[in-house]
Amino acid sequence: MKAYKQLMKVFQVIDYKACATSAMRDAKNSKQVLKHITEKTGLKLIIISGDEESQIIYDIHLSQIQDSNNYLYVDVGGGSTEITFISKGLRIMSHSYNIGTVRLLNDAVKTDEINHIKEELKRVTDDYKDITIIGSGGNINKLYRIASKRDKLVDTLPVQTLVKLHDRLSKLSLEERMDVFNMKPDRADVIVPAAEIFMMIAQSVGAKYIKVPNVGLADGLINDMAQKFMNNNHTFE
Repeated sequence: MKAYKQLMKVFQVIDYKACATSAMRDAKNSKQVLKHITEKTGLKLIIISGDEESQIIYDIHLSQIQDSNNYLYVDVGGGSTEITFISKGLRIMSHSYNIGTVRLLNDAVKTDEINHIKEELKRVTDDYKDITIIGSGGNINKLYRIASKRDKLVDTLPVQTLVKLHDRLSKLSLEERMDVFNMKPDRADVIVPAAEIFMMIAQSVGAKYIKVPNVGLADGLINDMAQKFMNNNHTFE
């Protein structure tokens, strides 16, 4: 956070929004952590709820809708997964689930929770056909990039390609993933559980494709701030 503070000085940042998500929502000492950061850096962080996180991601993805098809927006994080279902431009469901890559790695997700998500997604989408997932987050972006050109479409990753990637990645060690696919350690350890979450969701709703527009929570926060500045007649120099 001190490094971010210095970068903000260098680039003469006039406003910022620093948010904490799932891990801080669950942490028992979150208030003390926020206070400590503010005392040491002068930066103020806010903890946003799962519903707020879903809304921010939904708002930025709303610009991706160019038709009246059925879309399931999925943002997979370390501690939670935000899901929003849109049909014909209308939001049918939006929810934050406590299933994330780090939770899976630490065996902190019970089978009952996974079954609950599957059942709820199936119930909500059961009357809709041809659902396409729009994925966000660093993991799905990386999975799209490492897929071979012949196995993917423009900005779209077929689910069957994701399954093949998962099978290959899961057989490699952490070091091998880093070496073969040029991954950083913090990406190499979570990319397999991330693929598993996307696969589970795709299977639950019968989706065959995942669009990868390369936008996420950070983009949504920037968009929200920019809109407020423009609404207040601020100009950027």
